[in-house]
Amino acid sequence: MASSSSSFSFSSSLLPLLTLLQAFLLLGAVVGGRMSDDISFDENYIITWGNDHVLSLNQGRLVQLSLDQSSGIYH
Repeated sequence: MASSSSSFSFSSSLLPLLTLLQAFLLLGAVVGGRMSDDISFDENYIITWGNDHVLSLNQGRLVQLSLDQSSGIYH
């Protein structure tokens, strides 16, 4: 009977930790849910060179890159 009471106290000591873990998971779901595909390429990346080889599509949500002799695809 002593082992059941000690396991109960062990379980109750985990309750705050589990609650904190659940709060972090909920926060991650809320923040992750706020991220969407409506973010444009320019909000996350800066094109440092080769601007003429980047084609922005779908209001900046898609990007098409092209390579040619001047961009290094051909030797």
